Amino acid sequence: MPLTDQEILARAISVPSGYAKLVLKINLHPIQAQVLDSLFNDKKVVFRCANGVGKTSIVLVCAILYALHILNAQVVSTSATYRQVVAQLIPNLKRYSHLYPDWQFLDNTIVINGLKKYIGFSAGPDAASFQGFHEYPGQPLLMLVDEAAGVGANIFEQIDRCQPTYYLCCGSPLSPEGEFYKMETDPNVYRFFKHYKLSQYQCLKEDGYWIDRLNIEQMIAKWGGKEHPLVQSSVFGEFCANIEGAILSLSALEKCINNPPIYVPGPRCSGIDFGGGIAETAIYMRIGNK
Repeated sequence: MPLTDQEILARAISVPSGYAKLVLKINLHPIQAQVLDSLFNDKKVVFRCANGVGKTSIVLVCAILYALHILNAQVVSTSATYRQVVAQLIPNLKRYSHLYPDWQFLDNTIVINGLKKYIGFSAGPDAASFQGFHEYPGQPLLMLVDEAAGVGANIFEQIDRCQPTYYLCCGSPLSPEGEFYKMETDPNVYRFFKHYKLSQYQCLKEDGYWIDRLNIEQMIAKWGGKEHPLVQSSVFGEFCANIEGAILSLSALEKCINNPPIYVPGPRCSGIDFGGGIAETAIYMRIGNK
């Protein structure tokens, strides 16, 4: 028996990317659609992206509204700054409030039937804000981390304690350090997530999207080339090569570890770096070039 139009529609909006297109009337970039569908299928996703590619205004908005409407989920989001929540995410959620007349869209929450079903806050030093969230029968838990490169390890620890049903960690990369970097590079962590990346060059107006190529070229020219850390992050969605103030870059260290030079015997030298306060004392020994 063929499906009715209503059954076809119900089946289409049961998929996150279909919900975004048919209910919210959002034309997703193919990678945005992959991120959303993977989040609610594979359950753990990392989305590394350039600036201005619709991470907050499209992907997070679609994920929250789909999870609330279709899955009856408890949704919790955090960001490196409260401004990202109240000035970016919440206003974009409120753009669709007319589709949900029975919901209350407040400053940092969405209330449904008297319950705070969505809560958004900044990832400050107090990780206690993340305690007490869990999935329940008929109510999965969706946790979203925005601007993840600026979120501390203590917040990620509390998220793991909550054991969310669905977990999306997204943001533009900064220096090659921290939990977000570890998710993208550490084999012991990387394998537990599905990974997606979206650069500005993949969202050009000439290809039917929204970013002007001239703006990219101006950014690259202003900062002296494609290798500048700001360009790497904001345009290409890549981690910068160096940590400010470091003796050598992490990328150079990783290359040396993965492809070490031929060992050359030589004099034996040693040294000590005495730690102060809570810092540790480091002792090193070099024999030749090892």
